[in-house]
Amino acid sequence: MLARLPARDLKDVKRISSSLQRILRKGRVFTFSFVADRFRRLFLSPDVARRSINDTIAMMEKWENAAACENIIANVRAMRNEANKVSLSTRLLEDIIVTTAIASYIVMLLCKYSSAELIGWAPDGDKITESYRGIAGTMFAVNVSVLCQREKIPEPKLHIFVQKNDDLWCDRYIRLADFVAGAASAWDPTCQYVPGKIASLIKGVFADNQYLFVFRIAFYTVDNQWRCEICRMAISSRPVGPHQQGRRNRLGLSPLQKRSRQLT
Repeated sequence: MLARLPARDLKDVKRISSSLQRILRKGRVFTFSFVADRFRRLFLSPDVARRSINDTIAMMEKWENAAACENIIANVRAMRNEANKVSLSTRLLEDIIVTTAIASYIVMLLCKYSSAELIGWAPDGDKITESYRGIAGTMFAVNVSVLCQREKIPEPKLHIFVQKNDDLWCDRYIRLADFVAGAASAWDPTCQYVPGKIASLIKGVFADNQYLFVFRIAFYTVDNQWRCEICRMAISSRPVGPHQQGRRNRLGLSPLQKRSRQLT
C-alpha cells in the first residue's frame, strides 16, 4: 500500500488517479474532515482572548494535582506572556484551540471503542503546532486526559511526531489525508463550478462513501453568548428522493441532511 500512496501534494497534480481513489474508499484509512467556517469567531477581541487564557490558568492552578502539573501550567503561562503582544492573532489562537479540541475528541473515541494504548499525532508543519512554543501539544495532552477521565477509560500514551526536511518519513501519510482535507476545503456546495481534480475527488471519494464523513463547523454569538453549530453533510452522486430511498437503505447509507447541533 505504501508504494501506491501519492508522491505529490494535491496542489501539484492535475488529475486524481483511480488507484488513489480506491485507497481512500476502501476504509483502510478512516478519515474525519472538519471544514471550519471562514468567518468564524471564537474571541470577539484580543482582550477577550487574553482573559480566556487567564481563566484557564486560574482553573489549572486549582487542580488537585497542580504541583505535579507545574510544567504544563508553566507552558500556558508562557503562552499568556506572548499573548501580550499588540499584534496578537486571535485567529491563530482559535485554530490552535479548535484543532487540539477536535484531535483530542477523536483520540478519546479511539480509546473508548478500540482500546487504543498508543496514539501518535503527525501534523503537517504549520503555525498551529509550532506557535507559542508548541502549546498545541500541551493542550492536546490535557484535553485527552480530561476526556478519558470523564469517560472513565484508560488514558493512552501520546506522541506528536516532528519531521525534518532531511527526513520526511511520514510525509506520504500526511499527504494522503491532505487529499481529503484539501478537497473538502476547496469545495463550496453552493458553487456550480469547481476545478476538475476537486470534482473527481468529491464524486469518486466523498460521494456515497460510508467511511468518510464531512462536517461543517460555524462559530457565532447570539446575545453575547458563544455558540458552535456542527452540521454533517450527506454527499451522494445519485438523486435523493422518495424513489431512491429503498436503494439507499440497501446500501446502508443514512444521510443526515439538515441535521445540526448547537452547543451553548
